[in-house]
Amino acid sequence: MDICYFHILNLLAKDLEISDIKNNILRIMKYFRNTHLPNAYYKRSCGKSLITPFNVMWNTMLDCIEVYLNKWYVFMHIC
Repeated sequence: MDICYFHILNLLAKDLEISDIKNNILRIMKYFRNTHLPNAYYKRSCGKSLITPFNVMWNTMLDCIEVYLNKWYVFMHIC
């Protein structure tokens, strides 16, 4: 019997996730990505692309949170 340990870890991570924090970060990232003027200010400030998570790509949520934590001061400065 073949067991995919990565799939099991992904399922475990979904059981342990804190959805309120994830949803708030996702809402902020989508706002800056989809609104023209804040997006332009963000790109001028640091230039790193904003990442939103995909269900089939397991590391994208981690990448999204990492960008948010590293660039939160840019978001606050723009606001």
